[in-house]
Amino acid sequence: MIWNKALRTQLFADLAAIDEIRYLSMDFGQVDDSYLSEETPHPPIITPAILLSDIREERTSSDKDLDRYQLTFTVRLLIDDARFATATAPQVHLVAYDNALALSERIITLLLSLNPRMTLESRSEAQLRDSLRQYNLSFSLTSNF
Repeated sequence: MIWNKALRTQLFADLAAIDEIRYLSMDFGQVDDSYLSEETPHPPIITPAILLSDIREERTSSDKDLDRYQLTFTVRLLIDDARFATATAPQVHLVAYDNALALSERIITLLLSLNPRMTLESRSEAQLRDSLRQYNLSFSLTSNF
């Protein structure tokens, strides 16, 4: 098995070392639709935030003498910045967007450096509500047992 307390602790410690991150947690639905309703217009997080979600571990070996597992998880980077705008926006708005991209790149570089078997599977960007943007960074890690 790959996902355990030691790996979770290591991931959290390394991600918490990124100075810009103000909230780090497992994903317990903090930014789901129920939190983003009209009654609660802002999620109960402080951004930039990281939520670890979609954690799955599967046995990938059919050989009974070899236990090989693959762990997949998503790092949800959330940034609440009302300055995101079009390409014709003032330069300060574009710099804010570039900073968000740079932060996602730092997270990718950090996680890929943790283990040589860690890979970035996908990367996507979405706007959740108003100025709240989400960057999904999906990773996988294969055991070598």
